[in-house]
Amino acid sequence: MMKWLRSQNKQGPELRLGVRALDSRHLQILKTTLAVLRLPEQWQLDPRADEGVVIVDIDEREGRQAWRQLVESGRFYRVIPLSANRKMVHVGRGLLKPLRAAHLEELLREIGHELTTARPPAATAIPMLCEAIQTGEHDRFTVQLPAGDWYYIERDRNRVYGHGGIERLANMLFKPIHQMAIKPLAIRPESLGDGTRHEEYSLCLLLWSAAQRLPLDEIPPKLLLASRYRLSGQLPWKKLPHQPEQRALAEYLQGAGESDLIALALETGMEIERVLHFVLGAWLLGCLTLIRQPSGAVA
Repeated sequence: MMKWLRSQNKQGPELRLGVRALDSRHLQILKTTLAVLRLPEQWQLDPRADEGVVIVDIDEREGRQAWRQLVESGRFYRVIPLSANRKMVHVGRGLLKPLRAAHLEELLREIGHELTTARPPAATAIPMLCEAIQTGEHDRFTVQLPAGDWYYIERDRNRVYGHGGIERLANMLFKPIHQMAIKPLAIRPESLGDGTRHEEYSLCLLLWSAAQRLPLDEIPPKLLLASRYRLSGQLPWKKLPHQPEQRALAEYLQGAGESDLIALALETGMEIERVLHFVLGAWLLGCLTLIRQPSGAVA
């Protein structure tokens, strides 16, 4: 356990809260709010905290730079963005301006509970069907959904076969799965559904289209914030429904070599949600590489 979690008193554990790039008004609001909050943990404001939890105002360039540096340092359990941009805050699990006591209390209560339980949460990835399809060991395998539907995936041929309706598979792509739901069996498409006529679909079209409609709060965590991205292949634009700005984003990323989420949004002028949909779709198609954050950094 980190040293900043060890201090305890009769009122409960003491946790330190750092800040970066906050103006005097928001800093005063933060101090006043912390003084009146009634939480199981005792949160102590420490502007120079070099680990633990930290709030960063990301509406100015200085704050955005600090945000990246803090997350990438690997020393902080949570880096909380403070912004007037609702979508930026939503993606980063942060706080919206103007700072409200109720929102701050809810977030600190959540983090405090995570940090003071007998076993703090481990930074482990939850296996998802989309990731199994994208990174699985086998080019051809079967997938069984909880409802019992079977699908046969042929990554090498860019095809997916199934009789349960493609909508069911699309709805399950970003849900947690049990590893046994993915099986490298030699089952053939015609055997699906005990002879029931199967349907054939384009795998890349399925993955891309599902990524474009995914809500922000269901985006796989590994794609968010701390990762940098590198384009590692050409997207099959002729096979995909897309907008001109998505191709422009791909061209920018190709020229930049690598970039993070904030830079992509700022440089292209696209909304964060649309940038994430592009990133997710390109990653699922194997055309984008995630440059992972240092071990131990969780945002």
